[in-house]
Amino acid sequence: MEPPRKAAAMPLNVQERIYLGRQLVMAAPKLSEHLTDLGYPVNEMDVKNARRSQLNEGIAPDVPEVRLFLDRVKALFAGLEVERFIQTV
Repeated sequence: MEPPRKAAAMPLNVQERIYLGRQLVMAAPKLSEHLTDLGYPVNEMDVKNARRSQLNEGIAPDVPEVRLFLDRVKALFAGLEVERFIQTV
């Protein structure tokens, strides 16, 4: 599957800060590289800055672009519970 030509608008703290609790599961340079390769351009400083923010559950709208992004991230982190990011109605 080809990455989108233009990155979908995503909340930065979801897009750039993928970790479980306070345990980092991937170093900033590697995570920024993976997200950029997936079509969501971020740099190492974006990832580091996002780590400093609070990550909340249920912040992403349940739309196809968000689902696609979360499916791609889940391929990097098999144990990631992507449903926790989706807003519930």
